[in-house]
Amino acid sequence: MTTAKKVVAKKVVTKNTDAKKIASSPTKRTIKKVNAEQIQDVYIDGMANLMAGPTISKISFYTIIDASETEETRKIALRLVMSTEVMIDMVSKLRASMMKNEGALNSALDSHKNKTLALVDKLKS
Repeated sequence: MTTAKKVVAKKVVTKNTDAKKIASSPTKRTIKKVNAEQIQDVYIDGMANLMAGPTISKISFYTIIDASETEETRKIALRLVMSTEVMIDMVSKLRASMMKNEGALNSALDSHKNKTLALVDKLKS
């Protein structure tokens, strides 16, 4: 962990707890977004584990690296670690987005299902 000082909201912050207090304060601040030079996209097949603690939460996601009729081999591809407060906010926003777009999501799922079944029928012939 670095001991570099950051200037946030005109205060010198040296501890993570100070940053959290400032981040949760009701004052209006300008938010500057900085894009990382390298953002890694990770495809996942499912969620493996969820640990929600009082302050920190972890979610592990997996990819399927081998599968047969009777067995599936999974590899943990990504583990998100965040404050439980951030996780609750993320879940709330995800739920709201899903509810808002429920019709479009159902339509897309039906379309995907129909295309997949058509491909399976084609393979049978």
